[in-house]
Amino acid sequence: MKRAAEIVRDRTYRSEAAPLFAAVFLAFTTGAVLSWESFGSTIGPSFFYPSGGVTVAAMILSRRALWPVVVAAVVVAELLVDTYYGNIPGLSVVFATANVVEPMIGASLVLAWCGGRPDLRRRRDFFAFIAGACLIAPIFGGLIGGTGSWFFNDLPWRSAVLTWWSGDALGVLVMASPILLWTTQSYIVRRRPWETAGVLGLTVLLTIASFWFDAPPSMLILPVLAWAAFRLDMLGAAMAGAVTAVLANTMTTRGWGLFRTAHVGPGTQIILTQAFVAVIVVVAMMIGQEAGARLRAVQEREAERRERMRLETLSRLAHQLSGALTPEDIGDALEDQVLNEAGANALCLGLVSSDGG
Repeated sequence: MKRAAEIVRDRTYRSEAAPLFAAVFLAFTTGAVLSWESFGSTIGPSFFYPSGGVTVAAMILSRRALWPVVVAAVVVAELLVDTYYGNIPGLSVVFATANVVEPMIGASLVLAWCGGRPDLRRRRDFFAFIAGACLIAPIFGGLIGGTGSWFFNDLPWRSAVLTWWSGDALGVLVMASPILLWTTQSYIVRRRPWETAGVLGLTVLLTIASFWFDAPPSMLILPVLAWAAFRLDMLGAAMAGAVTAVLANTMTTRGWGLFRTAHVGPGTQIILTQAFVAVIVVVAMMIGQEAGARLRAVQEREAERRERMRLETLSRLAHQLSGALTPEDIGDALEDQVLNEAGANALCLGLVSSDGG
């Protein structure tokens, strides 16, 4: 029996491990390539690292026995991408270490503080996710990765650490959030596919316009994120936030940043942009959280009211039936309660005779 149970566990592990490795490897590789092509990895630590969000979400959603699979996928993807883009082996090993340590710390903190898998629709879990995965864990990644950049590439240590931390913090916020919320709110997007497409399309247009014309982002980007939050709950706000973060960082690295006219260096502009995008995404998600909570409260109160009316109707019906002496009295009681009190549109009563007629 024990041997049979071990065989079943091994088969279950293998059936889960293979697709998990493939999903994490492909997602991490895609994010890493984007970081090299669009988010500044060619000159140092990436200004925006969406792969960090993929990794921590995979660990939060997986049981701990499968974490080595996630680690293996991250290490293989990191080494392959870095080798392709010409990183020296020593720096690639440092980056792989940072990208393993960071999500393990973030996932462990979130799972411990939330008592298991977090539900970001709850305010407490949401703040625990932000604190553990988005703020604290990237500090460790930044210290490891930034120090590696300082040692191997002779970059300013403080700037490298801060850039790594801000890029990973935003990457975790905007990438892990929709992945975690998809498990509980994907039905909202499936019910409103055209509205979802409209929200994301408008987010693209307004984000580009805001950066291109130097318009106040709070006047263009925040309203559409709020619309996504009200109509598509937290998942909609998170998806729109991810689109905004990708476009904001792409345009900033090409000289169209929000703070391009400020008298600060490019690195500071990037960090300020990350902070601004993070703030508006968190605000939009909190709007969605509050709107969803109020809607659920209204629905619960309405369900409670209907249940109370049903019980009161049944109580009055039982009272009237207890005094009914004839079929006519029973019919009158049913008609009064079912039609008038229960709100039925029609009522048909019949009496079955002894011969079944």
